[in-house]
Amino acid sequence: MAQYKLKYFGFPGRGESVRLAMAINGIDFENDVVSFERWGGGEKAAAPYGGLPVLEIDGVARAQTGALLRYVGKLGDKGLYPSDPAEALKVDEALEFADEVSTIVLTSLAPKSYGFPDFESEDAKRVHRESVANTLLAPKFAKLEALIVENDKNGLIFTDHLTIAELKWYQVMKLMKTMWDHLPTGFFDQYPNVQKLYTFVEEVPEVQAWYSS
Repeated sequence: MAQYKLKYFGFPGRGESVRLAMAINGIDFENDVVSFERWGGGEKAAAPYGGLPVLEIDGVARAQTGALLRYVGKLGDKGLYPSDPAEALKVDEALEFADEVSTIVLTSLAPKSYGFPDFESEDAKRVHRESVANTLLAPKFAKLEALIVENDKNGLIFTDHLTIAELKWYQVMKLMKTMWDHLPTGFFDQYPNVQKLYTFVEEVPEVQAWYSS
């Protein structure tokens, strides 16, 4: 059996969905939490594309979140990534849509990492994030809400069981809920079916076990 080591930071950013997919699929792996000190001290230069997450498979480093998520999704028998091409296309569609939102959130969370100046003050951060939430993120979550309603899968996006797409959306929402301060009050209340998706993932036994360990 292959030996796995997943390297990522200790917050629910891009690599969190890969962690959860591995936990749900029952894959034994070393969860290597990378500190910012380690990252600045040589880890960044050693990463295949200069970013995290990185999954070492028998000592060989592989990277890019979407690629890792699809790979891990195929490893288990939980159906996290469909074998049928048409079904896989649906999952990929929802996954890439989530990644659009993730990029918006992360750029506002850490602007310097994306080549933008840091916020001049806490008030400037608040004004910026409220604007991003209302003008950029709200239309995206409205589309996701409509998609969930249209497909009528009890809070899931396209299929009648959990996939890596829901894990990715859960990760983005968790990041917003826990680290993206100045999110407008009641933002997710506008999207009850999106919130149902979040709750569905949060109540998966393997997810609960992961966060309680």
